[in-house]
Amino acid sequence: MSAYPITLSQKDIHIIHALHAQREFIPQLDEGRHHELMRLVEQAATGRSGIKSLAKSPTVSLYDAVTVNDFSAPASNTMVCRIVLPHEADLDAGHYSVLAPISIALLGRPVGATVTLDAPGGSRQLRILSILKGEPVA
Repeated sequence: MSAYPITLSQKDIHIIHALHAQREFIPQLDEGRHHELMRLVEQAATGRSGIKSLAKSPTVSLYDAVTVNDFSAPASNTMVCRIVLPHEADLDAGHYSVLAPISIALLGRPVGATVTLDAPGGSRQLRILSILKGEPVA
């Protein structure tokens, strides 16, 4: 993943805990990714990273539009992705489930962070260029 600290808002932690509690009722959810996401929340909540305060620089949260540069592509490639709840995912619109490898790698990281993720197509290196704070998908 990444050496950058993970900083999550109380709201995101609450939503992720609620999603985790309902995982048995949502058949398309991957149990392994749930555990990975819960480890991320635990890192933020135990103080190894942090819970977001208003004084800190922005970090990636649910519903944010995140512009990243994919350094592993043949030519450096910029894309925008939005992290959403699983039922809101729409890859054509750039909306990635919070359980997708890219979302787990980006969630809680600040602008400028470079993250490594293992995706179905192989390992990828992404740098967070900007974060546009968002609201739930309509």
